[in-house]
Formats: sequence, structure tokens, C-alpha cells
Amino acid sequence: MRENHRIRPVLALAAASVVAAAIPVLGSGSASAASVSTWEKVAQCESGNNWSINTGNNYYGGLQISLYNWRYYGGSAYASRPDLASEQQQILIAEKILADQGARAWTCSPGTGLATDHSNPYPAPTPPAKSNRVIEAVEGGALHEIYSDSAGNWHDDTVPGVGTGISAVSVQVKPDNTRVIEAVEGGWLHEIYSDSSGNWHDNAVPGQADSATALSFSLA
Repeated sequence: MRENHRIRPVLALAAASVVAAAIPVLGSGSASAASVSTWEKVAQCESGNNWSINTGNNYYGGLQISLYNWRYYGGSAYASRPDLASEQQQILIAEKILADQGARAWTCSPGTGLATDHSNPYPAPTPPAKSNRVIEAVEGGALHEIYSDSAGNWHDDTVPGVGTGISAVSVQVKPDNTRVIEAVEGGWLHEIYSDSSGNWHDNAVPGQADSATALSFSLA
């Protein structure tokens, strides 16, 4: 592997290379992040995209990181050498080197976009959108509507215009998002429903006995 295809500290004085080769140049670069695809372009040039390569040239892994840099930037938390770590772990350490030394630490960087990418290679996953839920519940004999919003917050509202003494409910949601609830109020069967304007109605079902205790229904 050619000497200029390895990661190394950027040195100002060639005469000091023996001493300074092990010292990272802090704050010398402007790039601070790059996408996985960009790092893989660098690795293709550095190592043929072989993330476990160790040719004995004192540079290791897909991005040809020196052992000193690996240890200095915390790579030992993952593995003793870069080539023994995963691709993701090597990229995470390379991100730290990039932030300190800039893209010029890799002579393979031109043409890969390493200096201009600035993407987080491993962004935190976006939490899945929460589905809104609507629950018709009985609280202290009163009908409540409990629902969640898109942010996952829950709300608990008393349904207006509905009597007390409710002991059981069963609900069906119609295609227009209005709701029909069959409820037991003091043993009587009631039909409670919302209209398209959001108003609630509570009507006793005529001709029904006063000893109902449970129910289940479906819309015809």
C-alpha cells in the first residue's frame, strides 16, 4: 500500500515527522462528520474497502488508522486495533480524527466528498409516529373520552351532555369519524353518539328493561 494512502497527522515540519507522527494535530480541520457512504469511498481507496485488513504497515482497517491514533481517540474501548473492530466502530473513531485534523488527514479524501459531506454517519433513529388513540371510558359513572395526540400526549375529557351512572360502554367508530356508543346507565340501555359537528347526544333505547349489566354491539 502506498505511503500516501494512509491516515496520518498533518505535520507542518517534515524534520519533526519522527517525533510528531504520533501526535494528532488538534483543530486543524473544518470537516467534522461524513456519511457512511462517504467513509466507504475513502476506505475503497485506502484499503480496497477491507475493514479487517492488516498488512503489517502500522496502519489498520478500512480507513488505515494508525495504532496511536486509534488509542488516542478512544478506539481501545472497541478493540485493541482498528482491524479488529467493526466498520461502524472504525468510522466512529475516524469521525473524531476528522473533527480534529480535517479531511486532509486522508490523502485519499479528494474526490470522496469527505471535506464537504458534514452528515452524521449514524444519526439517532427517528421515533415512529404515534397513532392517535381514542378510548371511551367510564370514570366514576361518567363517560370520558381519553385520547392521544400525534406527539404521544394523553388527554382525558368528560363527554358533555351524557348522564351519570354509567357502568358499561361499547363503541364503534363510523367512517366519518363520528362515534356511536352503547352504554348502560343505571341499568338502562342508552345510545350515545356524536354528530359531524362534534356534538354529543344521549338517548335511552326505548322498550328496554332496566337491568342491563354488560353489552357488545356492531354497526349494521
